[in-house]
Amino acid sequence: MFTYPTNLKFEADNGCQFTLAINSYYEERISTETEEQWFRGFAFLPLLWLINFIWFFRQAFKVEPYPQQAEIRKYVIRSAIGTFIWCIIIIAWNIIFQQLRTRLGPAGDYLTFVVPRGYY
Repeated sequence: MFTYPTNLKFEADNGCQFTLAINSYYEERISTETEEQWFRGFAFLPLLWLINFIWFFRQAFKVEPYPQQAEIRKYVIRSAIGTFIWCIIIIAWNIIFQQLRTRLGPAGDYLTFVVPRGYY
């Protein structure tokens, strides 16, 4: 498994040394990305919340603690809750529509892509 380097040390020609902390930038970028995807999920994109939950689950719960992890965990949990609520809504709509399509008359037919033959 690939691990990101925590610090890169450089030495200039004049002997000056400096350290670049990549890990903090990487953690901050993950935090920003989870927040952006969570807000984008409100545009009726529950699949994006599911991807956000799956993609960042390991960073939120499985790695050793770091400063931005609490914020990442917050958005990962919210994404999971949002996905669950959307799945319940879609399943409920599907069941209700299938049960009541014939009672809706022409409106039920307009909402249907393929009108099944049957009784009215």
